[in-house]
Amino acid sequence: MSRTALSRTRRALLTLVALTACAGGGLAAAPPAAASGQVLEPGPGGFVAVAPFRLVDTREPATSRAVVYAGPRLAAAETATFRLFDPADPTLPPGGLGAVALNVTAVNPAAAGFLTVWPAGQPQPLASVVNVERGAVVPNAVTVQVSDDLRIAVYSSVATDVVIDVLGVYAAAPAGPGGGGFAGVQPRRILDSRLDVTAAPFVPATAAGVLGGTYTGLSVVGQGVPADARAVVLNVTAVPKAGSSPGYVTVFPSGQGLPTASNINTDGRRIVPNQVTVGLSTAGTVDLYVHTPTDLVVDVMGYYAAGVTVRGGFTPIVPTRFMDTRKPGDGYVIDPATAQPVSVLVDRSGVPAAAEAVVANVTVTGPAGAGFVTVWPDSTTRPLASTLNYTAGQTVANAATVGLGPSGGLAFYSRADADLVLDVAGWFSSPYRNV
Repeated sequence: MSRTALSRTRRALLTLVALTACAGGGLAAAPPAAASGQVLEPGPGGFVAVAPFRLVDTREPATSRAVVYAGPRLAAAETATFRLFDPADPTLPPGGLGAVALNVTAVNPAAAGFLTVWPAGQPQPLASVVNVERGAVVPNAVTVQVSDDLRIAVYSSVATDVVIDVLGVYAAAPAGPGGGGFAGVQPRRILDSRLDVTAAPFVPATAAGVLGGTYTGLSVVGQGVPADARAVVLNVTAVPKAGSSPGYVTVFPSGQGLPTASNINTDGRRIVPNQVTVGLSTAGTVDLYVHTPTDLVVDVMGYYAAGVTVRGGFTPIVPTRFMDTRKPGDGYVIDPATAQPVSVLVDRSGVPAAAEAVVANVTVTGPAGAGFVTVWPDSTTRPLASTLNYTAGQTVANAATVGLGPSGGLAFYSRADADLVLDVAGWFSSPYRNV
């Protein structure tokens, strides 16, 4: 698909009006009802995709009924708490929620700083999920535990507006997650190469013209993660070194070889974070490849348990490129009715037709102007939510945990003419049981 095709998509979707069901200042909409003949019954730690909705937008006036939580914007060194759902809501997974998949965006911060997100009521961790520069718009995916009363805490080191979109929920796992189920941990830092590289030896690249190298054998087990975990959720931050050029970071299971996929794109100047979901080696380690000289900061957010996959459980795959609009016809089709680019994921590269949702990394490159990208289940209405934000000419990536549409695909919207790249790291089974 050419950029002309994406321009057609932008024009077609601008005519849509997408409002969430959480307007009116009440609690957010619950996970969707099961299809006829099915009942929602995710296993321990199983994932349930929801129709993405906007929970927080502090740019909205305090009297706004467009979102659940509106203004004012967060002050420097302020911590705010937000309730995601009503704990008594009967449509939530039986046994309650353990964690939530979010997209968190800082908008127009007053200075350089960071955001931290964690379960409300627990001590603030030494971990960050969004790193910002003055006046920037910076998103990042966040998978985080929730408190018993379904709240999260958000700390900002600087004054900023904050936008939070909800993408899905994980069933509680009081006795430990089931096979493939997710268990959040209190976020903790496991690598900061600015301070210590001994936790992950750095091996310089030997290929001609390649300036970077690989942090090998970063051990994740023992950091709140059991030895038999099958995959882990990390927040990885790239901190370019002085004089560095544009490049990228790829995270992958140790010993599997560098895949054709990326997790973070850097311009050689800015500090860039992104959430990474990645399978673990049998030794419980991952490797991190940096294309250009870059320091890395890695925080662990949770893990997926080993064993037979429960309903809603996660199965990791070797990170795989599913779509690249710079290469016509590579992994996607155009919906003739709407001109939407749709990535058809079922029965391809390890994602079966039974998949309910995927963990993906979405990259925008060469946009003609400032804007945003939204990714959502195909054949459904575009939600009031965003996946990543960009400026003209920027290459930027963000993770997305998102449900698949009726055809097993995803729909994409770009506010400006741009190319899109989609890498997939794994899939979730259906959380429904036939009755």
